[in-house]
Amino acid sequence: AAQRRMARLLAGAIGVLALLLAITLGAAIEAARQRDEALISQSKSLALMADQQSAEGDTELALLLALEALPKQLSRPDRPFEPLAGVALARGLHRHRLQTVLSGHAEEVTAGVFSPDAGRIATGSADGSVRLWDALSGKLLKVLDQHEQRITTIAFDPTGNRLVTASKDATAGLWDANTGRLLQRLRGHGAEIVSVAFSPDGTRLVTASRDHAARLWNAATGEEQAVLEGHAEDVMSARFSPDGSRLLTASWDNTARVWDAATGKQLALLAGHESSLWDAEFSPDGSRVATASGDATARLWDAETGRLNAVLRSHVSIIVDVDFSPDGDRLATASWDGTAQLWDGRSGKPLA
Repeated sequence: AAQRRMARLLAGAIGVLALLLAITLGAAIEAARQRDEALISQSKSLALMADQQSAEGDTELALLLALEALPKQLSRPDRPFEPLAGVALARGLHRHRLQTVLSGHAEEVTAGVFSPDAGRIATGSADGSVRLWDALSGKLLKVLDQHEQRITTIAFDPTGNRLVTASKDATAGLWDANTGRLLQRLRGHGAEIVSVAFSPDGTRLVTASRDHAARLWNAATGEEQAVLEGHAEDVMSARFSPDGSRLLTASWDNTARVWDAATGKQLALLAGHESSLWDAEFSPDGSRVATASGDATARLWDAETGRLNAVLRSHVSIIVDVDFSPDGDRLATASWDGTAQLWDGRSGKPLA
């Protein structure tokens, strides 16, 4: 009898404990539900505030609000995921892409380039001026105003401390990019300069002009070191090889040429295009050259011998730009036919 009473007491105690556990668990579930509802309501409010700030132009605050409305870690979320917050984040990111408008030039903007550290932007205009801007805030830093006609192209040196500008006035200007002081005026071309580039070590400059020549300059003194003559039409681009030992020019005479950067002697003639060349680029390892032409083809060449390796056919209009990927495995072409094409940078076979 004593054992039966003990069993009944134990069973009763277990029942009470089970009831208390159920009540506690239910209370915890209800508390969690109420907490989640409160967090969802908070997330919705934050998402609405983010959308409002984004619409008003404060995209940085909009992104912070949207992030606050989302779980910090998806693996261990501290709040339920609210779709409105995800949408607000996407909208904020989209609007954040346009950070500011750089306005101040009196005529159309004809050139623009980032400094190597992406901290500044240089823009050139048909008004003959170059303006330096803070890339984050859009604040105007300097106005470089010495050219007499439109700016055609701009380039920073590898350190970002100097800037070279080219103009329709047939001169190039070398500037201190920090103070805006004109260091050298490069004179010698007889027509508009359309391309400029620093050597990889920043000690030399090359310019290309519609006077059918390219010129090599000492970037410290502004002294002319060589005139690259041989093209029969406008020279549209000039580039150093990655090691700085060679130069590459592309011309409207349908050819590209490789030159010795120390002596100015021609090393290779890349001939075969049926129309003007608009651009030519070395591969990152300097072993290949890609050319872009008005004959709607791009071509790959051996940079040492000038041998044609591949003809890239797909575009139906002028190809104006060609560029290798950083590893040299791919090549992009841009055309007036409204398309860009991607190619194998070694074989020339189309990738997309």
